[in-house]
Parts: sequence; structure tokens; C-alpha cells
Amino acid sequence: MAKHIHSDAEYDREVLLSLGGKLEVGGIEFPPPTPAVFPLLQLIKSPFVVGFDDNKEEEDITIQTVLEVFYVLKHREKAVQPIFLGHRKTMLLERAKNLAEKSDKFFEIYLRVLKDCAIDWSIFDEKVSQFGDTMKPFDVNMVAEEIHNYINQSWMGFEMIPTSKDEVKDTEKKTSGVTG
Repeated sequence: MAKHIHSDAEYDREVLLSLGGKLEVGGIEFPPPTPAVFPLLQLIKSPFVVGFDDNKEEEDITIQTVLEVFYVLKHREKAVQPIFLGHRKTMLLERAKNLAEKSDKFFEIYLRVLKDCAIDWSIFDEKVSQFGDTMKPFDVNMVAEEIHNYINQSWMGFEMIPTSKDEVKDTEKKTSGVTG
């Protein structure tokens, strides 16, 4: 894995985030993402973690995608069940599609499962919408870059964790002369 070269400002912010620094948007504070938040963001296909690219089109970032990230950041464990229900139904839909293609009742089977899937993802969408109603107005375009930086800088600290015995030995050598 390529190591990211940190600027002083990035390093300072990374340290502050690791110590519990919080992003404040729309009158609500958001704690830094924990490792468990990242898979949730991947499951909802958040553009902030799934293939985020600095050249992404602005239409990929919407008020909905921003509110989804904020909902997951703020509610973490409460976000799991609505995402689980939606994701489970999406898997069932894919399975139904495969079965339906082998049946004369293709459209009937597929449409019935599709209707169920829409209902289950709507639970997550409703939770996100209710959460959005509690926030003060904010500029989505300005906040989008802030979210991207917040998520990435929160994750950067994990790059410093040694992943092999050689990296552990290198870390021990670097810190052996440090006294506390």
C-alpha cells in the first residue's frame, strides 16, 4: 500500500480527529468515523467512499448523498438495521431476477420482489429524511469537499498501523529513543 505524504495541516487535522475532533455542520456535531462506519458507507454506495474521485461530476453529490453520510456518521449503530433491511432485499431481488428469468411468470415474480425492495430501502431513506429535517441549512457543495476530507483524514491514521513484522520492527527502531 502506498503511503500518503502528509502536509503539516493534514497531519495536524489527522491528530485532532484521532483525539475526537468533530465536524460541525447544520448545527450538529459529527464524530470522526470509526472503522465500522466505512463498510456502512460502502453498502449505501456513498460516493464519498465508493470510487470517490476529485474529478467526479457534481451531480454524483446530492443533498441525499450528503445527508446519508451525516446520518451514518451520527447514528452509527441505529443506521445498521435500516441499511441491513435494504441490502437484504437488494440481494433477494438479484436472486429473484435469476429465478424469474427461468420462469414464465418472470415479470410477476420480479415486480413483486422489486416492490418489497423499494419498501425496505424506503425505511433508510425516511430515517435520513427525518434526520435532515433536524439540521440547519448548509451549502451542499462546500460541505461535500469537507466530508471527503473528513472521511479520508480519519482513515489515514490507520495507515500508520504496522501490518507486517518488518513494519513493527521499523516502528520499534524509530521509537526506541523516544522517552515519555
